[in-house]
Amino acid sequence: NLSYWAAVSVCIELAAGELIGWLRFALTTNLQGPDFYTYYAISLLLLRRGPAAVYDFTVQKQFQDQVTSQWAGQFILLPHILPPWVTLIFYPLGLLPFRAAYLAWGATILLLVGVAIALLLRAAGLQGRAALLGAAAAAASLPVFVLLLQGQSDAPMIAATAVRTWELDRTPD
Repeated sequence: NLSYWAAVSVCIELAAGELIGWLRFALTTNLQGPDFYTYYAISLLLLRRGPAAVYDFTVQKQFQDQVTSQWAGQFILLPHILPPWVTLIFYPLGLLPFRAAYLAWGATILLLVGVAIALLLRAAGLQGRAALLGAAAAAASLPVFVLLLQGQSDAPMIAATAVRTWELDRTPD
């Protein structure tokens, strides 16, 4: 019992520390570095040029250069090759200023990862104490923190995979 609650407490404390660290980073730095700038550039491209131009690397570079012009240094093209259904998720971010879009995307990541964790716990048949420990450990994992900090695009795919896993679990053999 003591070791169980110690493990849950450590995971919750780690997840809370990661969340606080991300918020500090999001609110106090210039946000140079996270991969998110590429997705923000795609959202601006969608708003200004429409979906037909999204996969043109020359146009992508132009929009990425617009976003990165706020920082010193040279930036190479980080090509956007995500499937259209994920690309369209970024569309509304271009309506916000960069920092607000980063925070909104972070909140979206947290929501999608939370949904994925809940669905995977159900698909695995975990309940009660096991589900609590599983959820806490998943929330505290380093990959989730990196996903959040970098503002990466994996959360929609993680959630979609979890939905499919849950559906397969519910389907009779």
